[in-house]
Amino acid sequence: IDVPALGDLYNPIITASGGGEVIPDAGNKKVFTIVPQGKECVVGVVSNTNGQNLKIDDVKYSVIPPPRPAIQLMANGKIYDGVSPIPPKSTLQMKIIPDKDFLEKLPADARYEMSQVTVKAQIGLGTPKTIVSQNGTGRDARVGVSLPLGVSLQNAAPGTKIFVEIDKVFRINFKNQKVEESFGMTEKLVGATVGK
Repeated sequence: IDVPALGDLYNPIITASGGGEVIPDAGNKKVFTIVPQGKECVVGVVSNTNGQNLKIDDVKYSVIPPPRPAIQLMANGKIYDGVSPIPPKSTLQMKIIPDKDFLEKLPADARYEMSQVTVKAQIGLGTPKTIVSQNGTGRDARVGVSLPLGVSLQNAAPGTKIFVEIDKVFRINFKNQKVEESFGMTEKLVGATVGK
C-alpha cells in the first residue's frame, strides 16, 4: 500500500475491520498481509507523518473464500476414470488437488491434508467391510495417501463393489492453521468395481 505523494514521509498504519489481522512485512513498510474476517473487509490507511496521524483512505474489499480443491482417486498410478474395473491386487491412492490459480498465487495457503482414508468392500449381500485404512494426518494430500489392496480382494468375484472414503479434508494456511473443507459425504466417497 503506497502513497507516492508523501514520498519518504509516508509511514503507514494499516487497520482491517471486523477483527481482521494485519501482518506487516519485515523488509518493506509498504507491504502487508491482511487476514480478513467475514465476507467484507475495510482496510484503513493512515500515515504517521511529522508526528500526526494523517488519514489517507478506507478501501472496501469483498472477501472470497478459497476455491475448493478436487478429490482424485488413482489406481495403479493412473487417474481412475470411474468406470473401468480395478484389478484385485491394485494399489489405490487418494489425492487432494488444489485449484491451479490458487496454488500459483498463494502456494502457502494451498496445502491440504486428509484425516482417515478407508477402503471398504461390498462382498456378497453383507454390509461393506473395511479392507484397508490409512491415516493421512501430517501427509501432503497432493502427494496422496497410498492404499494397497494386497490380497484382501484376490478371491472377490468380478463386479465386487469397493468404496474409498475420506473422513475429513483440511486446508493448511500460511500460518499452519488447519481449516476443514466443506465436502459433503457423497463427495468424499468414490466407488469402483473389482475386475480381473
